[in-house]
Amino acid sequence: MNKHLDRELSWINYNARVLEEALRRDLPPLERFRYITIASSNFDEFFIVRIAALKRALETGNYHGNTEGNFARTLEEGQTWKGITAQVLKDASALIQSCFAKLYKCLDEEVFPALAAGGVELRRPPYTPDETGYLKPYFTREIFPILTPLRFSSDADTDETPPGITSGILYGAFLLETAISSASQQSSGTEQHISIIGIPPILDRIVRLDSESNVKQRWALLDDLLMQWGDAFFPGYEVKERLIFRVHRDADFSVDEKRDDDFVEAMEEMLVNRGRSQVVRMIYTLWGSPEKNDNSSKIINAITGYLDLSDEDIFSSSGPLSLGSLGSLVKIHGFESLKRKFPKPCAHPAFNPDIPVWETIRAGDVLLSLPYQSFDPVVRFFEEAASDPDVVSIKTTLYRTSGNSLRIFHKA
Repeated sequence: MNKHLDRELSWINYNARVLEEALRRDLPPLERFRYITIASSNFDEFFIVRIAALKRALETGNYHGNTEGNFARTLEEGQTWKGITAQVLKDASALIQSCFAKLYKCLDEEVFPALAAGGVELRRPPYTPDETGYLKPYFTREIFPILTPLRFSSDADTDETPPGITSGILYGAFLLETAISSASQQSSGTEQHISIIGIPPILDRIVRLDSESNVKQRWALLDDLLMQWGDAFFPGYEVKERLIFRVHRDADFSVDEKRDDDFVEAMEEMLVNRGRSQVVRMIYTLWGSPEKNDNSSKIINAITGYLDLSDEDIFSSSGPLSLGSLGSLVKIHGFESLKRKFPKPCAHPAFNPDIPVWETIRAGDVLLSLPYQSFDPVVRFFEEAASDPDVVSIKTTLYRTSGNSLRIFHKA
């Protein structure tokens, strides 16, 4: 019987508890959406660090060095480090797949409908004529000139090198087909190839259809616009498949801090290695073809084959990808009924606004319970120190306001 809790599986269970907050129907929809974006972002980091370390351990055999927290235990009879690592990866994939199924089911069936009912509606294709009349010119004018399609080929018989796929970037992929004929014009057929288009992260994925309003806000996804009108990049071709996908690479690298003389060069090498490191996950949405079996997608087969991904590394999604980048929606102006109402912090009884903070803390230490009690005494502490002629310097170390180290020096 295994008496140990695995570090990776325990972390997944922790993030599942974060996701459980999104599943709470008693919370308003924007609060539920916030928890969904947090859980999604957490999983992104988990893959590029924790899963990456486990995969590297399998490849190198350095089970203690790369995953020392995970394997700080004694082997039981019949166990091997390699076997344990492989099982952890398999179990982690199953747990995460289950979490993502719950996440997107909640998002598609509960959160998005509740937001729409409250006036914040995600509009997805097919668009109405009115929506098309706004979004298509917007795509042509603002987005089309910025994007660059790249030919992707995973055919080992060609000399073409597939373009680099950057970790964390959203890509649109298109399976293109064109008619060809022989030199003698006696026979003809079709030719297919794949093109991918990266969506620069500097672009806002949220495209608003309405002016600022506290009553109704319709919004569309930039990736949907690319899928809807991306065939404009490929005149003369017929688009047979469309796909939105994203990959994550191993980012568990550190800089050799002993290289004092060429530290900048060491940093540059580390960044290059990140760009070329092993892909640990691909997540995708096969766009516009709900009747198609994902396993028959030529784009998926080509990209996963080139990246050498196993079934445990591939995740399909029914909804928008990269949910963490949609977190700004939570801060939408107005729509207070869709947000969580937090009680205002109360004043600490030890502090009298008419008595300097210094006099209060001279009488004894005071513990502030944040965020339940007001942060105002800390602000007053700085303000009074800044105006005190006996204070010669203020030095503070801030990580979070709950972890504040502060020293104020008086003249002797």
